[in-house]
Amino acid sequence: MSGAVAMQIQPKGAAEDYLGQYAGLRRSLPGADLTWLASLRDAAAARFQAQGLPTSALEAWKFTHLDRLSKQIYAPGSAGDAAVTTEQIAHFRFAGMCEILLVFVDGHFRADLSDPQLGDAGALPAGLTVLSLARALAKTPDLVRDHLAGPEADPAQALAALNLALAGDGAVIKLTGGTKLTQPLHLLLLTSKASGQANHVRNLIVAEAGSEATIVETYAALPGATSNAWTNVVTQVSVAESAVIRHFKVQSESLEATHTSASDVHLASHARYDSFALATGAALARHEVRAKLTGDKASATLNGVYLGRGRQHQAQRTDVEHLAQDTSLSETYKGVLDGRAHGAFLGRIHVGHGARGTDAQQSNRNLLLSDHAVADSKPELEIYADDVKCAHGATVGDLEREPLFYLRARGLGEAEARALLIEAFAAELIDRIEDETVRGHFRNQLTHWLAGDTQ
Repeated sequence: MSGAVAMQIQPKGAAEDYLGQYAGLRRSLPGADLTWLASLRDAAAARFQAQGLPTSALEAWKFTHLDRLSKQIYAPGSAGDAAVTTEQIAHFRFAGMCEILLVFVDGHFRADLSDPQLGDAGALPAGLTVLSLARALAKTPDLVRDHLAGPEADPAQALAALNLALAGDGAVIKLTGGTKLTQPLHLLLLTSKASGQANHVRNLIVAEAGSEATIVETYAALPGATSNAWTNVVTQVSVAESAVIRHFKVQSESLEATHTSASDVHLASHARYDSFALATGAALARHEVRAKLTGDKASATLNGVYLGRGRQHQAQRTDVEHLAQDTSLSETYKGVLDGRAHGAFLGRIHVGHGARGTDAQQSNRNLLLSDHAVADSKPELEIYADDVKCAHGATVGDLEREPLFYLRARGLGEAEARALLIEAFAAELIDRIEDETVRGHFRNQLTHWLAGDTQ
């Protein structure tokens, strides 16, 4: 490839085939005009070569085993040409269809299924740029170059390195200074019936000073699809001074699928990042939030609910670094686990030298509905500054007997009483979502899960 940085690929172990996929991909990468991208991909592939697939020997992966990714090799999905109807898309839209919708099928943008505003003749709100990653590289490559982050040395982030090496598409969203969106941006990422494919997606969200937006990521299988695809996604979020990003995610993929994702967030002074993640799908699912609060008085709210039954594995990991003064964090994750499901929460709070005035609160609560369900929780605090207020806690238990008795005494059957208490436990975090449309969307997802729906 013209202009590419030379790299000798000598794959070892379980990562061999994935590195081989990159060796084939790099021959078709763009030439001299995008040498910076080739260099980033080469570095990412080299990093993955050095690290390999994460194992439970790593503290950050202590409770999650990726045997699925070594026993079956997932090949990158082809361009999203699967047959999809607008009726199928309507199944996932918000009530009233009041969002700006971007649709990806098998990891690739589908303009024919997305909001017409996104086309060349469309009229997006002033101050908003929305492009697919492939389109942004062709039309505004500087925007991608300025914000696309290279691989980190942390072996726990090896899948993020592989994502950068193999990413075929994604969304690029930029809000110019002072822009305040009144409609949510909805990224809908669907997998078709194709099995054994990997959808490596890289999203970029750039919020300039004083801007504000609500962004929702939905990951699901097409109605009726039972694909065992692997979704591996990284969403980079840059929130400038006094900007506000509300970032929501629902993961309801096929119960045969594998889902690994990470949100990498950087917050400047007075910036605010509010997130909520709801996970109900996939055989194995893991979502990470890695946030760096680098500006004074930056704040983050990280909430999530993970629901599992059967033999599902649902893992959530947060890693928050307080690197400036008077930063704040409010973090609550809840798990509901039935059957032989396994839930895991790993939460790390790091307060760096000089980060005086940090206020960080973390909580993880788990509800076990079966004697065979398992919940693991590992909160961590690392404090290297004075004058801080930090706390964390974790609980694991069954439904409380007193509320159950109270409902039974008022004529409810045991099953109905238990269902009401489970819903109240999970919905408490959903009901904190300020946007009524988004809140209703997540409430519907919870209702489907409680009813036993698999989509």
